Amino acid sequence: WQVRRLSTGERQRLALARLLANRPRALLLDEPTANLDANNAERTARVIADHQAAEGIPILWVSHGSETTGNGAPGTLQLNQGHVEKMELPWS
Repeated sequence: WQVRRLSTGERQRLALARLLANRPRALLLDEPTANLDANNAERTARVIADHQAAEGIPILWVSHGSETTGNGAPGTLQLNQGHVEKMELPWS
């Protein structure tokens, strides 16, 4: 398929795959699961988490919603009324 024929979600996942193939030393991700359905958002989050575990690289994941927060990443922070707070994860 030519890239222009891909859906927005497919383009988004392709961009992530291309990024990870370059083995970056750190990731800055701006809403990497935005515009994805729940199943693909979960799969994408798992790919990112697996990559982080395998490579041990720092990841800054920016999200404006709570649909992907608490994905199990150590050091998860949230901005709450202008203050940075460590998230309390249910399994912590």
